[in-house]
Amino acid sequence: MKETIENHFKENYKSYLYYMLVFIIGVTIGIIAVNNLNIENKEKINNYLIEFSRNIKEQNNINYGLLLKHSISNNIKFIGILIILSLSIWRKLSTSILIGYKGFSLGYAISSVILILGMGKGIVFNISLILLSEIIFIPTIIFTGIFCINNYNQIIKSRTKNISLIKYIIVFMLIIFSSILSSLIKTFLSTNLFLMLNNYF
Repeated sequence: MKETIENHFKENYKSYLYYMLVFIIGVTIGIIAVNNLNIENKEKINNYLIEFSRNIKEQNNINYGLLLKHSISNNIKFIGILIILSLSIWRKLSTSILIGYKGFSLGYAISSVILILGMGKGIVFNISLILLSEIIFIPTIIFTGIFCINNYNQIIKSRTKNISLIKYIIVFMLIIFSSILSSLIKTFLSTNLFLMLNNYF
């Protein structure tokens, strides 16, 4: 198993570097977009964050079940769209667009929070509610895209089609597990960590 993972990364390190670059470009564009927002849009973000923080402080009973369901649904939908597009004729372009979009969304969210709340509280907000869960989910989507693209021709043309399908089932189960783990971290660890830290602001 260890050897298989090592071989995978050795054979695909250029692809990982490429998609990491795409992701970083997306993050950068998201940051630039926030810095160029007009006063009206900045005010909307400010009002949203103030209302969100107030609701978190005042709400004693958080519906973790609903939060978890919503997070898992979003993650699985994103992974599902990524898998479908990465097996299409435009697989590399589609995968690049989705990973770039994910980077843009993350950069936009992080930069918006810091812009409105300031560096101190912004960092607390980002680490507790955004980055902890994304640490798992971002590598998951990059791996998913690369795996699907690399195995597209094997599923269609390979004589060992059954072995390929079994491998896909195992890998997809691991992908789903990682997505759910990301949601669990976001729902329970991130939310409670933010609640604890938010009391100091």
